[in-house]
Amino acid sequence: MTVSNKLEQFITGRPNSYVPGHTTGNLFRISRSQTPDHLNHLHHWSMGLITAPVRAIMAYNGMTGPYASFIFMALRLTADETLEYNAGTTPLPWTLPIMDQTIDLLH
Repeated sequence: MTVSNKLEQFITGRPNSYVPGHTTGNLFRISRSQTPDHLNHLHHWSMGLITAPVRAIMAYNGMTGPYASFIFMALRLTADETLEYNAGTTPLPWTLPIMDQTIDLLH
């Protein structure tokens, strides 16, 4: 994901995103201006710890391949978007510009 992020940023000229860090800061009432990179890392690691066991259970029960990856992508995006919306960081996903929606789905 990091490689695709950096490639997409290089092509589009988009700066780094601090939405994950802002979400974590809003949820835990942490000043996000002091340590945005630390909050970004905390958010990504936490979401991995929360969602990865579901993927492991899927694989253990024989749900593998592209279908399982698609289902897991939906779970991961739902978890991210739910936290971001409830923390007041982003609007509802379907109200975002189509380019932002495309970038979210492609990496």
